[in-house]
Amino acid sequence: MADIERLNYFNNQFLKEEDFLDEQKYHLEMRRHHNRLLHTPGIAEGLEIRKTGAKEVKVTRGSAIDSNGREMILLDDLNVPLSDQAKYPPNSTIYITITYEEKKPDDSLKWQPSEEKDKADSKQFTRWVEKPKIVATTTEPDSTVIKLARFKLDANGNVPGDINAELDDGVRQKATAKLPTFSISIQQLKTQVVAQSSTQPIKMLKSSETKEILAYQNSLSSTTKNIGAFLLVYGYSKTKDTEFTWEQIYKTEQTDKDKELMYKQFVKFSNTGGKTIEELEYIIYAVLEN
Repeated sequence: MADIERLNYFNNQFLKEEDFLDEQKYHLEMRRHHNRLLHTPGIAEGLEIRKTGAKEVKVTRGSAIDSNGREMILLDDLNVPLSDQAKYPPNSTIYITITYEEKKPDDSLKWQPSEEKDKADSKQFTRWVEKPKIVATTTEPDSTVIKLARFKLDANGNVPGDINAELDDGVRQKATAKLPTFSISIQQLKTQVVAQSSTQPIKMLKSSETKEILAYQNSLSSTTKNIGAFLLVYGYSKTKDTEFTWEQIYKTEQTDKDKELMYKQFVKFSNTGGKTIEELEYIIYAVLEN
């Protein structure tokens, strides 16, 4: 494997085309190397798919990173027609994807006469245009392609939903920071509501009084996957000028002699003000590894 080389400039140095290309190549490869190692491929911002007509969708401007670490930036919204029933027949599943593409410019001002006789073109372009390619296809793309949306046309070949409705169906992948080994990503977690005041509100909590809500429990057997949970707690009092706090309480209990041990997590609400709380509403979420 060749060493990484970076240009070294000095006065009166004679630079050729190759030198400038190497300068660009160094920065491109180092940035893409960074993207591959420290980020997952996917959508960084925008690139939403919205219905704009019975047989048309729009890709909003945004950016993404592909599996090679190349940035794909769509500067303006792009309409994608789906009226060709030969390509997009009724009841077919449509995939909208984005891929990296670079091409010669269409702008004639970015072409200059070439003095090299062995060139096939009489002119040479002065810019590469990096513009991502948006594709609508009925063939499911492989894992190297960034998917923006998936939806099914109806019996008339129309796009489902209302005008300006966002289309997704769960295939959009977000570009994120890569996590170290043994880390748990957001995609590996699940959040579930374990307690909410709509079924059991706390009423008439007097000053200095406390109330414990069971938030999560699990057995402590050798096969237990999720022993504990990360709790998210939201609560508010409907009584003016009141104060309260909450804390987690952990207990290991065995209800019967021959039963296995149970690990339990409680949320303990405490009235820390001098006024009775007439009603305290709350929602408690448990965040677990899938």
